[in-house]
Amino acid sequence: SGVASEKILRRAANQVRRLQKSSAPIGEFLADQLLLPLALGPGGVFHTSNVSRHTRTNALVIEQFLGVSIGIEAEDRNVHRIEVPAFQPKTQTQQGGAA
Repeated sequence: SGVASEKILRRAANQVRRLQKSSAPIGEFLADQLLLPLALGPGGVFHTSNVSRHTRTNALVIEQFLGVSIGIEAEDRNVHRIEVPAFQPKTQTQQGGAA
C-alpha cells in the first residue's frame, strides 16, 4: 500500500546530493526528454548528472526507429556526455525509388 514517506524523502535527498556534486547542467530526468527533439532536429551534445535506465532505453528505441547512433559516455562519476546525431531521412533516390 505505497512507499513510506521517509523512503521517498531519502530518495529525493540522494538525488539532490548527486545533482549538487555534478557539474552537469542537465539532470537525469530531463536527459531522456532531450533525446528525440535533438535527433529529429539539429542533433547536439549535452552533459547530464546521471544516465537513468529510462534514458538508455529511450536512446535504444530512437536508434532503432531513426537509424542514428546515440553516444553515452561517462566522463567521471557525476558527469555523462550524451551525443545525439541529427536524423538524416533518405531521399527517394537513396531508397531506390524514381526521382
